Amino acid sequence: MVAAHSNSGVKMMNIYEIQIFDSFGKEKPNATDCGAVYQESPPKVNACKKPGEWQTLVIEFRAPRFNTAGEKTTNARFVKVTLNGQVVQENFDIAHGTNVSP
Repeated sequence: MVAAHSNSGVKMMNIYEIQIFDSFGKEKPNATDCGAVYQESPPKVNACKKPGEWQTLVIEFRAPRFNTAGEKTTNARFVKVTLNGQVVQENFDIAHGTNVSP
């Protein structure tokens, strides 16, 4: 449930974040609105419900991959993020954690 004027997030591996924010009614969401890959990718649509209503969030995430020498071979990826039944992120690769300088 998203309260009025709330701001939170869901983190994968403690560094990759999907933003949870009271964005209800906003016509053009940005990279800090509900469903965004925080500060990296705005949601495709604003699927946020009214404050006080229950929301559903499904995150399909793939962790970065490394070779035996410890070198990264594949970036982390938000395969699909669905908010209230609407796809808000799809196949978004991220080379670094959110809110972290690349």
